[in-house]
Amino acid sequence: MSSGLLIVAVQNLLCVKVSLRLIALRFAAFHSTLTRKFLKASTYFGWRTDLPAGKEVMHIALYTIIRIYEVPSKNRIEATDRMMEALILHVERDFHVKDIIRDPDAKPGQGKPVSLLPPAGWLTLLKRQLSGK
Repeated sequence: MSSGLLIVAVQNLLCVKVSLRLIALRFAAFHSTLTRKFLKASTYFGWRTDLPAGKEVMHIALYTIIRIYEVPSKNRIEATDRMMEALILHVERDFHVKDIIRDPDAKPGQGKPVSLLPPAGWLTLLKRQLSGK
């Protein structure tokens, strides 16, 4: 490639970059005008700036969810290796036994069994209703 073609390519690249920057600036000005006019709140990179930041602390309860797996093996190292392999291959459900959820103020051993299966889809529900199960 000769130096003349390289200069033209660089100039075209710079022109495209400048024109994209101008389009972005025009859109940003239009976006901020729309935001102020219709939403009555100014935004800064998607964050609302009219809200007080850090003024209120919300305390949320922390629940403990425990998944129990039973992995047959000769020792702990082999069990760990088999479980890691199952996780990598996405077949950990073969070793899964049960799930337990524990309330935030509960002591260890006071958990309740819980089902973490996704809800049935509409086709499954339709089949159940038609078959009467």
